[in-house]
Amino acid sequence: MKRNNAQRFWIMNRRMKYLFLVTAALLFMATGADAQNSADSLQSGHSENVTIYGTSRPVIRQAFQKYWQPTDYKINIPSGTGSALSLPGAVPTKITLQTMKPEPVDTYVPLENWNNLVRGGFGSRMTPYAELFHSQGKEDSYRWNVHLYHFSSFLNIKNYLPSPHSTTLAETSFKKFFPYHVLSLEAGYRINTLRYYGYNTLGDTLTYNKNNDQLKQLYQLGSASVSFGDTYRNFDKLHYQITAKGYYFGDRFGMDEWHADARFDVHKAFEVTNVFNHQQLGVEGNYSFYREKNTYQTRRDNFLSLLPYFDARYGIFSLRAGVHVEWLQALGKKLYAYPFLNVRMNIIPEAFSLFAGVDGGLKKNSYYSLVTANPFLYSFDNSYQWENDQFSVHAGFNGNFARRLGFEMEAGVKYFKNKAFFDYVWSNTYRIPASDSVMRFVKNAFYVSYANGNVFYISGGLSYENAPNVKVWLTGKYQEFQLDNGMKPLYEPDLEVQLGSSVRVTKKASGWIQAAYVGERWAAHRFLSGGSVVSNPYYRLPAYVDVNLGGNYRFDKQLSGFVKVTNLLNKQYWQFNEYPVAGIEVMLGASYRF
Repeated sequence: MKRNNAQRFWIMNRRMKYLFLVTAALLFMATGADAQNSADSLQSGHSENVTIYGTSRPVIRQAFQKYWQPTDYKINIPSGTGSALSLPGAVPTKITLQTMKPEPVDTYVPLENWNNLVRGGFGSRMTPYAELFHSQGKEDSYRWNVHLYHFSSFLNIKNYLPSPHSTTLAETSFKKFFPYHVLSLEAGYRINTLRYYGYNTLGDTLTYNKNNDQLKQLYQLGSASVSFGDTYRNFDKLHYQITAKGYYFGDRFGMDEWHADARFDVHKAFEVTNVFNHQQLGVEGNYSFYREKNTYQTRRDNFLSLLPYFDARYGIFSLRAGVHVEWLQALGKKLYAYPFLNVRMNIIPEAFSLFAGVDGGLKKNSYYSLVTANPFLYSFDNSYQWENDQFSVHAGFNGNFARRLGFEMEAGVKYFKNKAFFDYVWSNTYRIPASDSVMRFVKNAFYVSYANGNVFYISGGLSYENAPNVKVWLTGKYQEFQLDNGMKPLYEPDLEVQLGSSVRVTKKASGWIQAAYVGERWAAHRFLSGGSVVSNPYYRLPAYVDVNLGGNYRFDKQLSGFVKVTNLLNKQYWQFNEYPVAGIEVMLGASYRF
């Protein structure tokens, strides 16, 4: 459906209002601030002070530092209401809320170091859980970590076909520290099982065999990586980071994916001009290979990317500028180029900064990434295209006050091609019951559809930490999609908000609460009527709120207990069309460290 000029003007006017509000806030907060130099990003080193605690202690204010990624252990106590698939991956700094999988926060800080942590529990929805961490090392020499984990859920969701699922994993990492270099090795294996359960009427269950193999799924993932880089603090040295990684991902229906990736970053300070306080030239690059195979065909993609860049700093201003040059071989060969620019103004060093930038590039809609987002993906779909982010622009601010109140806000627009959305598989139909004249579409699987368009977004967060007694955090994201051809952004919420807090009650007892609001999402009805697809299949899934809470009590230095309640409101809301989550669950457990 094409839009007329009046509609386009109305959309642009509304977006300009949002941008005006963000700009006004930036100018207001920047007024009267002192200008000083910031620490140079090239200064780097390593710290291997690793201590395993009974539960995680996230430093919330760090989460809003640009490009920061957490590295400390976080003991995950799974939620029976969550997705059946939970696979490892990089931790993004952007806000991407999913169904709540809360982690209890223990504010008790022991002085001792422990090499081992054993944790286990059992939930009211027949959910046994066990986890083991081992860590050992020598200061300035090496660090070795091992993580074992298992979680199962056996109780069926009310009025649905059997829906058990399980997750089992084993992973290890090793870091070797040299005087001016670090070598990192990682490897892991994970297996997930689940039953499809997208049938919710008596007619559905009467027609189908509950033990039908087509309703079962299994995913396995094997991954490994190696990286080597320097820790020089001298700007005149040649700095570099080299990483090679890969994975195998497959399911029980013969669909599998192999991925290998090699990337590097090399940079060095140069006296290109005396205008800047500091400047450097560098180049980032990576090569990626994908091989996807199902029972029908095999596809291979090759991708090469190079980003030559220039870094500079002048007073409170810093910038990085370059050009992404990318080559893709996937159903043909093509060369792409995208401008890249990031500008930052450090109004108050380490306290308040403004930033803005433009970017673009290609990224793979892989089977692994899509199944991680929706485990009910149709196994025989082999059209995993590359998303082309043609152009994006963003601006915002971040910082903290007194190292206790952290904040960040960002607004931007991104124009894209071939963005992936989930829709029903509608090529196969069935009749329920046999005398019914309406052919209904298969409900227990989704395929991937692609759309072109743009998205306008505003995201931000606040965090407060008065360690070790109180931590509070609030994050949110608003997004508005405009897609071509009248398509809808299926299962993309307009608004997501997450609120959490942890409180230390005594030296031994602490509690936490997390709540998430997920706004309305577009979904689609896919069924035949009179031999043709219904003309208007789109409708809105209602918004939902998920509340989770828990507590921890430490009996002594080694033994502690916990209680966790998920989906406190006992709502069977839908993540996807006709896929409700489980109801309330209470889990009790204990942990022991030695």
